[in-house]
Amino acid sequence: VEEVCDVFSISENTLFQIIQHLLDRQVVSVTQKENEEGKREEYYSLAPLFQQLEILHRQEVAKKEENDNPNLIFVIEKEFGRPISSYEIQMIKSWIDKDEYSYELILAALKEAVLNQVFTLKYMYKIFLTWQRKGCKTVQQVIQDKNRSRNGHFTATTKDTTPIPQVPLDNWLD
Repeated sequence: VEEVCDVFSISENTLFQIIQHLLDRQVVSVTQKENEEGKREEYYSLAPLFQQLEILHRQEVAKKEENDNPNLIFVIEKEFGRPISSYEIQMIKSWIDKDEYSYELILAALKEAVLNQVFTLKYMYKIFLTWQRKGCKTVQQVIQDKNRSRNGHFTATTKDTTPIPQVPLDNWLD
């Protein structure tokens, strides 16, 4: 206690008031442990602080994803070259909430649809179903699957094992 008071240049009374305030706000907790001599000692734990920070972090991530949804709709409208209907907005929200597709995965499906020049959400949903059948849940898995299929196609076309038939080379002019 004395070391902490010296470091912060405060009195012991002020330190205990601060600790009590942190205990009241459930930022720290008091835990008891047995020392080597078998005596019980009290320690201040910062576990409640870390739990609160984790909750705040999750809330911020959820809030950021909510804020990204309008941007996602705007991006889809821009890529499709037309406004999105209310039914399509519900479909996008369903992908996020019910199916739990990530923002990045939806953008990857959008890119795939635009590259194939099919500008519908139904086509994007079919892309999701295809990826789901292949076990792809992240963009990285989709990229790996595409690389595997590309490599598989190249090796299949380069390895031609059919024998070439023998053609007699007779001189037809004689």
